[in-house]
Amino acid sequence: MASILDRMRQDKMEIAALTTADGQPRYYAVTPDQLTAIELTGEPSALSRLTLVGVMSAKHMAATARNGAWAALLLALALPDWKDGQAWLLGRVRSLRQANDVQLTRDGWKIRLTFVGETGMMTFSLERA
Repeated sequence: MASILDRMRQDKMEIAALTTADGQPRYYAVTPDQLTAIELTGEPSALSRLTLVGVMSAKHMAATARNGAWAALLLALALPDWKDGQAWLLGRVRSLRQANDVQLTRDGWKIRLTFVGETGMMTFSLERA
């Protein structure tokens, strides 16, 4: 977990740490431009949910690229042994306009990728099944 929080700090994200009602740590992070937000839930060694909400549009290409990189990092963190995971994610991100709500369960994780064309916003979430 320290490495992902360090990575967020490198991206100059503002980070807040809270505790859920059941005592689990929850981290919220947002970039200075407010175009990327990440939420992590759970103990560092056993995350139960990872969520990214960010812009994916030609109007904000730098943020779009950053959000794709963050989505790939979160997927690798949750499913490090999924050899084709990065290729799957890239294919899904590239086809978001045609398939704007993709869901998959893999190795104990529910994965959901949603895109709202009207706002240009994407949500990528991984939650333990």
